[in-house]
Amino acid sequence: MQTIIFLGSNKSGSSREALKAAKSLGYFTVLLTDREKWIKQQRKEFTDVHQMI
Repeated sequence: MQTIIFLGSNKSGSSREALKAAKSLGYFTVLLTDREKWIKQQRKEFTDVHQMI
């Protein structure tokens, strides 16, 4: 399985579009973020991310 690891992202913009594109191309997407709120409370908004750390 091919994986792409993203170091940080925004909720909109080019970084978010890259996440969507990677998933649509069949990659396993991993997002490394320091925003704990995204992981704990807003995980449902990131349907294009397979794993969030």
